[in-house]
Amino acid sequence: MENSPPPRQIRVKDDEESRATASYFITRSVCPACTSADVRRIYSSSFAAPPISEYLERYYSGRAQFEYLRDTDFTLERCADCGLVYQKHIPGRLLSELLYENWIHPGQTREYAMRQTDLRYFSRCAQEIMTILAFFKTEPGRLAFFDFGMGWGSWCRMARAFGCDVYGSELSQARIDHAASQGIHALSWDEIPRHAFDVINTDQIFEHLPEPYDVLRHLARALKPGGLIKIHVPGGADITRRLKIADWTAPRETKNSLHPVTPLEHINCYTKTALIKLAARAGLEPVRIPLHLQYAFATHWWPPKEGLKNCIRPIYRDRLGRGNYLYFFFRAKPGPKSAP
Repeated sequence: MENSPPPRQIRVKDDEESRATASYFITRSVCPACTSADVRRIYSSSFAAPPISEYLERYYSGRAQFEYLRDTDFTLERCADCGLVYQKHIPGRLLSELLYENWIHPGQTREYAMRQTDLRYFSRCAQEIMTILAFFKTEPGRLAFFDFGMGWGSWCRMARAFGCDVYGSELSQARIDHAASQGIHALSWDEIPRHAFDVINTDQIFEHLPEPYDVLRHLARALKPGGLIKIHVPGGADITRRLKIADWTAPRETKNSLHPVTPLEHINCYTKTALIKLAARAGLEPVRIPLHLQYAFATHWWPPKEGLKNCIRPIYRDRLGRGNYLYFFFRAKPGPKSAP
């Protein structure tokens, strides 16, 4: 295991006056998916007191700095129109820098990503990409793929292995450099609309975005007519039930896990309706990938548990409407920019 570099320190004046006057949070007053103001509070607790403080202490391995959190509550609101559950108070620029540069250790995130990219992970990537290629009914070399928020480039590398023309984007310079070493070209934000892609992949991205519509509208401008954009976010269809239990110690991927509303990071928890309404504002409509294609290219059937997942996953996603894994196609010019 490689040694992790020390996190880059961001010097912040830390006295009573600066804490009283600095704006560490941004408050959202309407639903970020559909802009409805018809919302109601469903959970609230101080960031700097249990149980949220204990959750953050564990989650960031003791690196959370509670002096920046103590005057604000972790507040979740639910939109009555689309069902989106979102965090009302989200990190501003300064707190975001602290969060992503200091609290989330860059070396540790790479180590975690590398542990996740085992044969099972690449098998799922291959299945997904083969299904998309079959949907388009054309040679891979004729298709342009773009991975928005590519991480360490694993999905991009798999798409390129099939012969697709592949691009990605990232904020982290370390990840951009790593992708470049693997032959993946990273686009800047301004470069994205200059391209025309057949497929845009967004995996575990939209739950983090303060203004998801502006991002999706920007991406839609780089999508060819008839092209696909995938949005995959944490499943939170029953998040209201989980919040009533409020077990902040429940492990990830268990039935009571509150991972879909991780404080400070997972600031949007989508329903299927919320994703569809968000996409419609950007000129996108949902599209179903035929079940027979999803089954035709399923891989990794052993052990039996994995085979069972292969059988259930397409129905769970496509027919039960859980809403955390959807494809959309471009139908019209994106709508006007949302009001600030």
